[in-house]
Amino acid sequence: MKKLARAVAVIAAVGAAGVSLAVNPATFNITVNMTGGLSVAIVSGAPVVLGSLAANAVVGNPGGTPVVVQNDSVGLVEDYQISVGNSAGGWTIGAAPAPNVATLHVAFNSILMATTPVLGDFAVNDQLTGGAAAILCGLSPAGPFAGPTTGDGQDVLPAENNSLWIRFQAPTGDLTGGAAQSFTVTINAVAP
Repeated sequence: MKKLARAVAVIAAVGAAGVSLAVNPATFNITVNMTGGLSVAIVSGAPVVLGSLAANAVVGNPGGTPVVVQNDSVGLVEDYQISVGNSAGGWTIGAAPAPNVATLHVAFNSILMATTPVLGDFAVNDQLTGGAAAILCGLSPAGPFAGPTTGDGQDVLPAENNSLWIRFQAPTGDLTGGAAQSFTVTINAVAP
């Protein structure tokens, strides 16, 4: 019995020593990040040349060819933000066509949208307005700039291509005397 009591005492002492060692553990941090940065590229379909338009004309991508946007970062998943700048020639992008005011809708979609798109090809929240802050793309159908199929500008994998479609409606009239107009659409990559 004494041997058993001694064995239990030794086991208890060893167990207690093990617990006291765990009270003050040693720790260290590992810090790491992926090389490179977020990056986006236009690989085809740009520039978009719409040519001469009549007042209030509605057009889409010339020849039904989308602007192909690629995540060209190395190993980084990204979301896209889209904005448009007004033309230095005098036209602006707005919520409704008016003299010198055009409208622009854009959507990422893997399938062909009509060459002369109807508003039904795009959601209300697919509309850009000149000078507005960049708007983050969202998941279809609720988010902006997302078509009904794949390619919504969110969680874009490295080397993935997304097709961008446009709906441009010309102003109701031109007060510039027919000056050529040019709008810059900017696509920015951000962390999801």
